[in-house]
Amino acid sequence: MRLIGRAFLEGLETLAVNLLAIFVFLLVLEAAMAAHEYGHLTEMQKRGVEVGEYSLGVGPAFYQRQMPSGYTLSLRVIPIMAYVSPTDAGNAAFESLPLNDKLMIFFAGVRNNLISGLLAVFALLFISVCQSRMSLWKFIANVALSPLRVLLWLFQFTIQAVTLNRVKFEWRPFRVPLSHGACFSLYPVHLFITLSFMLGFFNLWPLSPLDGGQMFLTIAAQELSVIEMAFLKGAIFLFTV
Repeated sequence: MRLIGRAFLEGLETLAVNLLAIFVFLLVLEAAMAAHEYGHLTEMQKRGVEVGEYSLGVGPAFYQRQMPSGYTLSLRVIPIMAYVSPTDAGNAAFESLPLNDKLMIFFAGVRNNLISGLLAVFALLFISVCQSRMSLWKFIANVALSPLRVLLWLFQFTIQAVTLNRVKFEWRPFRVPLSHGACFSLYPVHLFITLSFMLGFFNLWPLSPLDGGQMFLTIAAQELSVIEMAFLKGAIFLFTV
């Protein structure tokens, strides 16, 4: 009986750890998506595109608040997505925007993911300096090289995605020496960095409905006829499926 009770308690402990890991993953993923969509929101507002709702999560809303700038902030029960929904007037205003303004709105989510990921990297590097595990000059060098490392990460991510992870890289662009005696777990921070860069890079792909696909179609619409655009959208849809 004692062995059965111990096994039962160990099973409960394993289940609790797994559920906590899933909860942390969803929370950090939602934070990366929220940063992405907030970029779209701010750029829309700067360019006069009226936003009806900024939603965190999907499903029924359990909290909604009217924000001073006019849109509704919604918190929904399933934390796996985020989105910005313009009003009908906002959609009409968006269609009348110049090309550069449209591209800035589409790119704003990727920009926010890359910036927030880099800020998290810099925070970890700074902690490492404070723990005397990295010199100040090495910290400066790491900060200066971070944009190049992001580009290399993009190359790795693209190659692994195209080859369905058959081509793997042992090199990791952001390795930060940190003390194991930290007073908090750094797993959520590392996860946020990874998800932020992955979400940003993934959305650069020229596939609909990703931001990269929207940018590609917006540019193509300046040069192609309505019939040619219909064929192009169909080809992108078939390739995506």
